[in-house]
Formats: sequence, C-alpha cells, structure tokens
Amino acid sequence: MNKSTLKKRLKEWDDKQWKEELEAKSSIMVYRSAKTAIKEDPIYDNTASSIILFQARSNTLPLETRKRHTGEETTCLLCGDGEEDQHHFLLECTKLAEERLKMTSLQRPHQEDQLEVLKTFLFNESTEEMEKNKEGLYKLWRLRKRKLVTVTDGSALDWWPRLLFSLACLLTVVVGAILAVWVHIKLGQPQKVTIKRPVPVDHVKNALKCGSQQDKTSGYQRPPIVSRAVDEVLAEIVSHVVDDFFSSWYSQLAFEPDLQAQAIKNEIWESLRRLQDRLNAIDHVNFIATDVFNKIKQHFQRIRIAHEMSDGKTTLPMYTLVSYLANPERELQFLRSVAEVVIMILLPPDYSRCVPVRQLLRETLACHVFQPAIDLLCDPDFINQKVYEYVHHHQLWRELHQRTYTYAASYEDFIGIIQESNDVDELKHIRFNIVTEIMQATTINNLKRARGMKLTQDRRPQGSSKGDLLQDMHDKLRRFAVFVCLFYVKEWLTCTTAADAAVSNLGRYQDLNVLRRVDPKVAEAAMEVYGRHTWYLTQELVTLALVSSLVDPPTKRRMADVIHEYATEQATATRMGKPDLPTLPTEAGQVKALELDDFIGPESRTVFGVLGISAGFLRKPLPWDGDPDFDRLATFVLHLRVTNGTAERGVKLISDFIGHITTSDFELQELLQVVEAHRQRYPDYSKATLSAAV
Repeated sequence: MNKSTLKKRLKEWDDKQWKEELEAKSSIMVYRSAKTAIKEDPIYDNTASSIILFQARSNTLPLETRKRHTGEETTCLLCGDGEEDQHHFLLECTKLAEERLKMTSLQRPHQEDQLEVLKTFLFNESTEEMEKNKEGLYKLWRLRKRKLVTVTDGSALDWWPRLLFSLACLLTVVVGAILAVWVHIKLGQPQKVTIKRPVPVDHVKNALKCGSQQDKTSGYQRPPIVSRAVDEVLAEIVSHVVDDFFSSWYSQLAFEPDLQAQAIKNEIWESLRRLQDRLNAIDHVNFIATDVFNKIKQHFQRIRIAHEMSDGKTTLPMYTLVSYLANPERELQFLRSVAEVVIMILLPPDYSRCVPVRQLLRETLACHVFQPAIDLLCDPDFINQKVYEYVHHHQLWRELHQRTYTYAASYEDFIGIIQESNDVDELKHIRFNIVTEIMQATTINNLKRARGMKLTQDRRPQGSSKGDLLQDMHDKLRRFAVFVCLFYVKEWLTCTTAADAAVSNLGRYQDLNVLRRVDPKVAEAAMEVYGRHTWYLTQELVTLALVSSLVDPPTKRRMADVIHEYATEQATATRMGKPDLPTLPTEAGQVKALELDDFIGPESRTVFGVLGISAGFLRKPLPWDGDPDFDRLATFVLHLRVTNGTAERGVKLISDFIGHITTSDFELQELLQVVEAHRQRYPDYSKATLSAAV
C-alpha cells in the first residue's frame, strides 16, 4: 500500500467517524442537517461575531439551559417565560423582539418548521446574507448581555459588597508586603550596593559609525586572478550575482547595505583567488594526458558499444553505478558533503567554525546551485539543444563571415546592407569588423608615428575601383558605422515608456559622452543635437521617473527628498508651450556624474497639482506600491505615449499657427472649425478622395 492510498483511507475513516458522531448527538440537529461536508467555511474570521456564530451553529451558546446538568433553574432571566435554550433565544424571547425585528431571516409564519428557520438563518448559502445574519446575531447577543446586567436574581447593587471585600483583601496584601520588606531592611545589615550604569546608546552608535567610516576608508586591494581582461569579466559577474541575489532584498533591511555587499564581493573574490591557487597546483600535463584522455577513451568506448547494441551484435553491458546515485536522497546528501568541502577549501576558516553559517551555505550550494546545475547539464534534451544551437550558430557565422562589408561595391551599398538588415547578430558582426579595423589602423598609425613617418589620412584615391572607394571613405565610414552601431541601432530596437524616458534620455547622453574617446567631433555634434530633445529631463516631466522600474530605490529617495525641498516655494502657474529644456553640461566628468535628482526643480511638483494627487507618499519609505496616490500616478504615467519627432513637429506647427495667424480667440475658433470641416471632407490626399469630392 503506497502513501497516497493510505492517506486516502485514513481520510475516509475520519469522515465516517465524524458523521457517526454527528448522528449520535441530538443537541446539534441544526448543525447535522446543514453541515454535509468537511471543508473550510469562509464566513469565519478573527472576530467575536464569528465565535458567537459558531457557538450558535453548534448549540453551545452559554444560555440558562446549560444549568440543567447541575439541577439549577433554567428559566429565561429576561422574560421569565420558558426555558432559555437556543430556540427561545433566537425566536421567542419577548425582551429581544425589537432587535429580532431587524433581521428578516427570523421573520417567519408560525406554522413554518422551526428547524428550517434556524437552518436558513445560521447556514444561509448567500455569503452576503450570511454576513448580515452573523452581525445581527452578534448584536442580539450583546443586547442580551446588557439586559442581564440590570435583571439579576437579587438587587442591582449586590455587587458592591463583593467589590469592597476584594479591595480590602488587595489592600491587606499590599500593606503586608510593604511591612515585610520594611522589617527585613531594618533588621538586616547595611550593605553597599554598586550601581553599574549601562553604556549610553550614543556611545554604541558612535562606535558603529567609526567602524563604518574605517571600512569605507580602508578599502580592499583586489588581488589579480588571471589577467586584466578576465578579472574585469569576473568582477562584473560577481557584482551582478551580489546585486541580484543579495542586495535586492538586503537593501530594504540594512542601514548601509553597500558596505555589506562590498564585503561579500571581497569574500567571493578571495574565494576565487583560493580556487586559482588550487588550480595552479594541478599537474596540467598529467591532467590532460592521463585524466582527460581516459575520459575521452571511455566515452568513445561507450559510443562503440551503443552502436553494436543498436545493430544487435552485443547484449546490454553491465554498468557500474556509484553509491551516491542510488536515489535522489543519497545524491543530495553527497552534494551536501561536496558543498562542505568547498566551504572549507575556498572560504575563510571563520565560515567553517560557525555551524549555522556553514549549514546555511551548505544547503544553499547543494540545493540551489549544485543540484539544479547538474540536473540541467545531464539533461539529454538540454545537451541536444546546445549542440543544435552551436551547429546552427556556426553555420550562420560562416555565412556572415563570407558576407562582410568589404564586398559592398560602394558606400551606398554598404549603407543599404545596414538598413536592410534585421539581424542583431549581423549588425554586431559588422560592428566587430569595424572596431577591429579601427584597432588595426590605430596600431599602424602608432607604429608610423614611432618611426617618424608622415601620416597620410587625407590622401584621396586616384582610381575608381572598389578598393579605392573603400580606401577613400574608410575614415568617414568608420566614424559613421561606429555611431550607427553603438547608438542608432539601439534606438531602433528599443521602445521605452514615458516612465522610462528620462532614464533613456540621460543614458543616451552619457553614452555619447563615452563616444568622445573614439570620435570627439561626432560625439560633440550629436550631444549638441541630442540636448535639444531632452523633454523628459525637464523639471515638469522628470517626476514621471518615480514610477520607472529602471530607477533604483536610492535615486528615487533622493528625487523625493529634493522635491520636498521645493515644497515650501510658491508654485508658479502652469505654462503653455515648450518647457524650458535643462542645460546639460559638456565636461566629461560632469556628464558622467549626472543623476536624475539633478534635474528636480520647483516645477517638478506640477504633475501632482495637475492630477490632483497628494505628494505625501514621497515621505514614506520605499517601495510605494499599494499607496493610493502613487497608484494613481503610476496608472496615469504608464498610459502616456512617448513624445517623438512627429509630435514635436505637430506642437511646433500649432504653436506657430496660434502665434502668427490671428490673436483673436473668436476668429481662432472659427478658423479651427473650418480646418476640421476640411479634414472631414478630405481625410487624405489620394486621387480617389479628391475625385469623389469634386
């Protein structure tokens, strides 16, 4: 019998016992007739009304009828008419009739079955009606308790003697305790009590700040691992791993998460250095000539056996299965052992000595790193897909390598190849070839300059062949292709939103600043033109970046703080026309240091006034998701269309039209009506439309 069958039979036996016990109890007839299945009831919650509802359903309300077991009187204390049971409390008590009239479910004809009335009231199928009945039942119960305060067996003031007696007892105990302590002190020997004052909290805080400043100033000298290029790639990978798997959640909890993140990066880098030291100790000749060769030989032997088995020449061979692959549990246990060895070898000794940290790292490496990686690499489908992708990519690469830009007959043909290409890999390949030739040309020029040779970059070709044309246009083509591949291709293949437009504008401007290293003339010209299209970096529109997911929380926090700095200033009226574009710096260091909060100004609060949204959520800690004002702002911004060149030309035309055609509002409205009528008559300028209109 397997586990699922056993659980199923246990559940069936439990359900049967539950039903038999229900049938045996006569006091819960209403519950037994209405409760047909064991399942969760959504009507219950963590309130007092839910407790009263459950007691009423199970006939366990603390009414007077419970006293029948002790031989006491069970008559209703409110009306004095009959035994106070659940039926009397809900349907017959005259003292509760006024409150009962408010509940329509209890208004029934006299001849109707009382059991059905209680069942309908306590187990209504409508959730909305059941909520009303629950609240009504709770109010009815509270009314009964209030009336019982004044209706008691004796006088309404008989609780005063008990209260006075209780106070006297309490006072006696307190006075006796005080006297006992006083006598003990008087009779005892005088002792000197040493008062130890706790260290002030400010001292601890200052010590933590001093330690934090020391960590910032000390720095970490990263040891070289392989080479400069490889180390840069490794550093980027380590940075991404820490940002994705650590800083993403730790930054919301810690005071200074950057210090802890940097400490983790340093530990990972130290582990890589230890790994490199271990790899350097390997005998590479023996490893390649013996270990790798034997594994390749075994692989080919198994391939030969598999071919012979497919041809029917041999039977199934005996394979040796290692012990840790007997079942998934043993495999996971083996991976835990491997993880502990890795921790002891690659990490500092403090990690191995601390048992909780060692176990946490062991489970993380074994369950979330080693096991998923092994399952993925050992999956035949994954291996086949990677082999297919490699073969397919290799074929495309060969075709692309044969179709280089040098086969273009002219400059126009080369531009046509770029414009007609829809393959990002092809454009990257063209860019790679161009960058390679730039590096080669730079190296040759440096060699010529070192030898004292005169550079002839402006030499005009004498012939008209393909090679002469390429030689003539080499410099201009290189500059143009670098600019196209690095910037225009990225703009063609990406489409941002109004929330991300400010990040995109600032990023493109900083990318052009980087282009100065390669071609200062093209970069400065492009930066000058691009500076006239930074609409979303204006004070009015940079606030939209608060909704963007591309802006990190620290930047949003700084933007919110700067907006609050301008909160006390008198906001100007909303201006029509073009906004004042920000003045962007041109110095390389200043451009690199630009942040979105540098563009916040007095007009940045305009969007809150226009939308009628309170900016109070900016004072709250991040994230702001769930705040009503922030959700309204996000809904508005995420539905905005990004302003493009067509929209800018349209705004320019209508601005010129309003300012030059007429200054009278009445004439302007009439002219707009004439234009609208003309557009409806001639929606386009095709021959068919004009012929039909004439």
